Amino acid sequence: MRTSAATLLLVLSLAAPGCTRPHPSTTAAAADWRLVYPPESPDAQYPKGVHLRRSAPLEEWTPGERYASEDACEIARLQKIDDAIDAARVTRGDDAKFELPVRRAVNARCVAAR
Repeated sequence: MRTSAATLLLVLSLAAPGCTRPHPSTTAAAADWRLVYPPESPDAQYPKGVHLRRSAPLEEWTPGERYASEDACEIARLQKIDDAIDAARVTRGDDAKFELPVRRAVNARCVAAR
């Protein structure tokens, strides 16, 4: 049974190359990752009057901190979300999810730096 599961995983990984990430040693950019934040636009229809434009082209996103690997970037991104939520809960309680620092952290992305 273990052999067939391993074979299935191998077949799936070969059949869907677009779903896999390249090994860090295969691309120069893989060792340089950046946390980026979506651009903001004033809009009264959004919480706190700010629309975070998640569908904007990445060139418009605000660059943040750099990380040596994608994993390091993702760990930092998740930590920033936790920290922002914890801080907002102290001051805003159940409305913490509407606070701009929380929304920024939640919508941040890790991208390969260019």
